[in-house]
Amino acid sequence: MPTLTIMTGKVCLSLALIAALVPPALAERVDPARSVVGENEDIRISLNFPQTKTGDLYIVANVVGNLYFLNANNQWVSNPAPHDLAQTYSGTKQIVLGNTIGLDTGIYPVYQIITLPNTTNIFDIRNWVGGFSGMGQTTFQVKLPAETSGDHNSDGWADDDSNRDGFHDDDSNRDGYHDDDLNRDGYHDDDLNRDGLHDDDLNRDGFHDDDVNRDGFHDDDSNRDNVHDDDLNHGDGDDDNSSQSGGRKK
Repeated sequence: MPTLTIMTGKVCLSLALIAALVPPALAERVDPARSVVGENEDIRISLNFPQTKTGDLYIVANVVGNLYFLNANNQWVSNPAPHDLAQTYSGTKQIVLGNTIGLDTGIYPVYQIITLPNTTNIFDIRNWVGGFSGMGQTTFQVKLPAETSGDHNSDGWADDDSNRDGFHDDDSNRDGYHDDDLNRDGYHDDDLNRDGLHDDDLNRDGFHDDDVNRDGFHDDDSNRDNVHDDDLNHGDGDDDNSSQSGGRKK
């Protein structure tokens, strides 16, 4: 069984900005077997190809801003290396990325890219089959407590990951963090006691008490900027809430 051992050397290029440009509805699907993984667990993904594609398959992991590539020998290397060369893909392909033994606690984005056969420059988007929309992505929460992973019921998924794609429902830029986690500490900005839940989540279901459709945003946040629509100064509460008890901490 391959282990997720990071080889020497670093590639200081991040795909995070590229990923933010790809609408989830257009992107290829990368389905994790479970996105919240603990000690001594295999990290598994399924690649889904609704349309047949031919090219070189790259599996890329972002480790604290550095990119690593799963080569044909199931080793993680720092230099761009394909996992498969000049293959035709259709249906579903399952891959074991490695085991969490020795892997640091954290959030790990994973990307799938198919380039034109024998591509020498993976970082040139013109070489990607399908362009931006041909990239699939997911994230893994590794060895994190439920307060930061969001998996309070221990089923291997964040409680607010309703489609089980590895992202919180309120992670619109798909970077592995809640949209209202501006300091990227793994907690909502309005989670003052750092229990992993919004301060206005009295029933502890992972959603704001006024989030009836459970999309991760207040019902009166029509532009989905994590601020109530009547909170014009983007303060700590509604403009008509003098005690500011119903707003969110920014």
